[in-house]
Amino acid sequence: LLSRPPEAEQYAQDALDIARKAEAPDFLLRSYRHLAAAKMDLGKYEVALTLLKEAERICLRTKKKDETAYTYRYLGELYALHLNNPAEGKWYLEKSKQLAEEAKDTEAYHLHNYSLATYHLRQKEYSRALQLLTLSLAQGRRIRDRVYEPEILELLYKTYEQQGNPRQAFNYYTQYIGLRDSIVSDAAQLKIK
Repeated sequence: LLSRPPEAEQYAQDALDIARKAEAPDFLLRSYRHLAAAKMDLGKYEVALTLLKEAERICLRTKKKDETAYTYRYLGELYALHLNNPAEGKWYLEKSKQLAEEAKDTEAYHLHNYSLATYHLRQKEYSRALQLLTLSLAQGRRIRDRVYEPEILELLYKTYEQQGNPRQAFNYYTQYIGLRDSIVSDAAQLKIK
């Protein structure tokens, strides 16, 4: 569904409707976030902001640091990348990282570093972005979360290349190509079966 935003939007809207009827705060909170993500994929940023603010209200009421960290990550990305408010985006991204650390949510911490790195890249703060990308890559590998690894490796090699460090760029490029080829090979194997 993620590759088909209109279907994802409808699925998330259905989940939100069910969550409202069930009056289940955790389910409701996640449904707001998923629907907001679908709206963002469709370029409906103001609607996404309204949904994420509803999720934030639930987070503040329930005081769950891990859920608040995820919600703040979405808000940070929305403000920084789509609503042209980098200061607000940075605040939410840094707060999300802090909350993930406090909740000892290793997976979330890895994703928050990645999101914060993309923010710093957009701000042309390459040194900080490279630190966060390297940290996110190591954390993802430690917990065996490889979903974002190709994107992180690609950002690392392109940023090092842009910064005039061909040795590091080549190092990350070869890792990126190796992983990409492995993913393509694995997909082909699954298709054969």
